[in-house]
Amino acid sequence: MRGRRRGVPAGRNARQNRLRARRFEQRLENVKRARAKRTHTPLRDRSPQKNQRTGVCRALLFVFPLLAGTLLASTAVEGVRAWWSGGPADVESIAVLGNAELSAADVAAATGLSQGEPLRGLSEAEIEARVARHPWIRGVRAALLPTGTIVVAVEERVARAVLRTRAPTGQEELYLVDTACAPFVRVEPVDAERFQALPRIAARSGELPDAEDPTLCAAVSLAESVHGSPTAEWDLANFEVVLPDAGSHEGFRLREPARHEVLLGHGTAAEFDDRLDRLGRLLAARPAQLERASTIDLRFADQAVLRSLGASR
Repeated sequence: MRGRRRGVPAGRNARQNRLRARRFEQRLENVKRARAKRTHTPLRDRSPQKNQRTGVCRALLFVFPLLAGTLLASTAVEGVRAWWSGGPADVESIAVLGNAELSAADVAAATGLSQGEPLRGLSEAEIEARVARHPWIRGVRAALLPTGTIVVAVEERVARAVLRTRAPTGQEELYLVDTACAPFVRVEPVDAERFQALPRIAARSGELPDAEDPTLCAAVSLAESVHGSPTAEWDLANFEVVLPDAGSHEGFRLREPARHEVLLGHGTAAEFDDRLDRLGRLLAARPAQLERASTIDLRFADQAVLRSLGASR
C-alpha cells in the first residue's frame, strides 16, 4: 500500500548491533595495548640507535665541562705567569715588620738594597742572610713581591743588662746582654742614656765574657734581684754587679761608687737571695758603723762583716 513503511526483520538489526559492539571493543583494546607499549617498554627493547645517541649525549655533557674547566685553568695560570713576569724588574720599596729598637731605615739598610736595584737573580734566602748579620736581629723572614716590594719581618734581640768592659787600649766600653746571656752589640756613647735603667754588670778583668757564660747569667740574675729589692736604696743608675775573676775566693761583688762594696762570694740562687735579704735589713737599720764602712762582707752565714781602714765587725 502506498505510504506504508516496509518492515525490517528483528534478527538482522540484532546482528548489526553485535558487530558494531565487537568492532568498538577491538578498537578500544588496540588503543590500550598501544598506550601500554609506549609506557612500559624496557630499555633493552629500544632500538640500538636510540641507546647509542643517548650515550653520546651523556658523554658530551660530562666531557664538555671538563674541557672548559681545563681551558679556563690554563688561561688563569698563563695570566698569573704573565703578570709575574711583567711585574717590576727593580726594587720599588722595602716594607719592614716587627722592628722596635731598630728603625725601618736600619733594617732596610741591612738588606744592602736600595730603590731601583734589579730584582732578577735575587733570592729571599740571600736577603735573610744579609739582615741576619745585624747584631740586633735574632730572626728574619723575607718575601719578594711581583709589585717590586720586599717585605722583611724581623725578630729583635731583647736587651737584659749592660756589661761594662775595658778595651785593650784602656778605653771603657759598654755592651748589651740579651736574654740568652750573650753580649751582642756595643753601646755607642750617644746611646748610653737609652739603656741606663737596665741592670749593670762589670767585667773585673776588663775582658769580654764568652757568649752564654754561666757566670754572666748568674750576674744578670743577681743584678735583676737587686733592682727588684725595695730595701736596697742605692743609686741603681750607678750600681753594678762585678764578675769574679777565675779562681777568686771573693766571688761576686756589688758595687756602688758613692757608697759601699759588698762581697757576696759564690753560691746558689737561694743563697744569694738570703744574702740580699741580710743586706736589705742592714741598710734599713743604718747602724753607726755602716757610715764608716767601705766594704760589707756577706759571705759568712747569718753575718755581715763591716770593714773600714782595716777594721772589721
